[in-house]
Amino acid sequence: MLLSRCHIYLRFKITPDQVVMDEDAEIPVLRISKKESTRDMLLIISAKVKVRFTIKDADGEVIGIQTLKGRWCLICRDLPKFAGAACRGAFKLGGNSSCRQHIRSHYTEYLERCEEEKIDPKEHCMPREILKKKQLEAAIAAGKKKKGGLGQGTLDSVVTKRDTAHASFRPQVTLQAVAQYIVCKDIVSICL
Repeated sequence: MLLSRCHIYLRFKITPDQVVMDEDAEIPVLRISKKESTRDMLLIISAKVKVRFTIKDADGEVIGIQTLKGRWCLICRDLPKFAGAACRGAFKLGGNSSCRQHIRSHYTEYLERCEEEKIDPKEHCMPREILKKKQLEAAIAAGKKKKGGLGQGTLDSVVTKRDTAHASFRPQVTLQAVAQYIVCKDIVSICL
């Protein structure tokens, strides 16, 4: 659906004199492409492919064929551990997040390849221990070192704690209020 200028002005609460862009100008791309954002991952993990795997029983007889869409780990695929029938272990079915988690097991190789290609390595591919150390170093450098490292903070400095419960919720006060209600409304005689 094409929006007229009037709709655009109303939708974004701007006036016609605030519009700077030429009518024929192209809208600039606000985000980088998917392929560009996964360039670092493609150094270790292949692009998505469809692969047919044969399923065999204990005797080695073919039971069926399974077609899966996923990615190969280029490092695991070359290992003898995943040779032959075990190659399915080097085939990853997950999305980008799962593949980046797998790259954590190949982190040194990942860093080397990123350096060669002059690509910034992503924090999602970094093993958790290394990432926590890096964050702690950054916090220390910024002067925000927390007691116990980088953990969940507390609201102790924001919220004040009361020593006693509110007076209207004490058992004696509640009992007195209920007794007064019964006597004043004469609830007992109504129920009988």
